[in-house]
Amino acid sequence: MSVRPEQVEPSSSGPVSPDDFQRRFNTLILLTWTVPPVFGLSFLVYIELFTLTQIWQIVLSPTESLFILGSLVFAYYYFRRYVSPLRRYLEYPGATEAERALECVRRFPLRFWGIFLVYLIIAPSSVMLSAIWYAGMSPTPLDWLRIHLVALIVSIIVGLPIFFLAFDLFGRVIGRIMLKRPYVTIRTKVFLIGSLVPLLIDTLLVQYYWTRTGYFGLDTFIIWVVLEVIAVAGTLLFLRSFGQSLVPLRLLIESDVLVECKGPCPEINRRTWRDIQPDAQVDRAALATGGATSPFTESGGHRYADRGHLS
Repeated sequence: MSVRPEQVEPSSSGPVSPDDFQRRFNTLILLTWTVPPVFGLSFLVYIELFTLTQIWQIVLSPTESLFILGSLVFAYYYFRRYVSPLRRYLEYPGATEAERALECVRRFPLRFWGIFLVYLIIAPSSVMLSAIWYAGMSPTPLDWLRIHLVALIVSIIVGLPIFFLAFDLFGRVIGRIMLKRPYVTIRTKVFLIGSLVPLLIDTLLVQYYWTRTGYFGLDTFIIWVVLEVIAVAGTLLFLRSFGQSLVPLRLLIESDVLVECKGPCPEINRRTWRDIQPDAQVDRAALATGGATSPFTESGGHRYADRGHLS
């Protein structure tokens, strides 16, 4: 993506400073890798998969301690280095730094979810192996299934909110850079929430039912899967209707805001995005989903550039 100098405004007037950005982002990463062990192990005690004594033996075991500490240190320094282009852009705003910052934001979802999900896939095995080696437990295949369901619950409860908070923070950093398209649209957010939250609720209910009755059969599994399929289908239906409802808004923006201009148009040349949209925060969601455009000028004429937002 090419970013021209005139498309980048100085970040000194932005809402976040380099140190503030780094502090906020580091806090999110630390929460991502410290909340899952606390919440997950506590939930394992609640569903009576382990006793409190066994949990302490697992936590204090070399295997689990090294895994938790090692994954935390790796994630902290990896993501701290990964977002360094965003910090440099805040310190030295310019076209080159803006391109690197945008590339960093574009690749963040894959990096974040990839590393976080690998961590949550390995974590249950680490707990179970520690339980076998240091707590004298002999887990059954159903015990392995239950602990992986807990990992699924943790991934949604912890990962989804922090992912959205991280992108909101990125939006405050690069919100003044012209984007060809939004990186995370409203449709994507609605789909994530509409499909993952029902999955979270269903999994919590299954765990609660399993704990109280001690029963988990094929019928329970089928009902669990069917409920999630219904949730995904309903979300997709809503997104289709939601997209159709935004068509009039897109047509209104294209016909009323982006007026055609033949020849020199001084009155349009002097207009900026702030003149057309004083409160970008209010209409940001609609514009991001509708792929709205905004007029920016060049010397001796005018041009149209796509405008996208992160959220």
